[in-house]
Amino acid sequence: MDEKKFLETVEHLGGRAYVVGGWVRDVIMGRTPLDKDYVLVGLAEAAFRDAFPDARQLGGFPVYLLRVDDAKREVALARTEQKAGSGYRGFAADASPRVTLEEDL
Repeated sequence: MDEKKFLETVEHLGGRAYVVGGWVRDVIMGRTPLDKDYVLVGLAEAAFRDAFPDARQLGGFPVYLLRVDDAKREVALARTEQKAGSGYRGFAADASPRVTLEEDL
C-alpha cells in the first residue's frame, strides 16, 4: 500500500500518524532519509490489526512491521511503559488510544 492510503486509513479509524525516528533526524541534518517509521495516536490496537491484517508484530510491545511504499516500515502505537519486573523485559505497556504523542515520547 502507498503512504497516502495508509495515512487515510489511520485517519478514517480516528487515529493520527506521525513520522518519527531516523527519518526525522536525517531530514533535520540535511541527509537523504532512508528509514521511515511511524507512531500512531488515538487508535486502538485491535482496530489497527483489523485494518492492517498483513502487519506483523515485533516482540511484546505494540510495534508492527507493515509494508508501506514498497518498504517495511515500523508502526508503533503510542504507549507509556512502567517497570513491572526485573531485567530489560520487565515492563508493562499501556497502548490505549488515550496515550498522547507527548506521553509516548
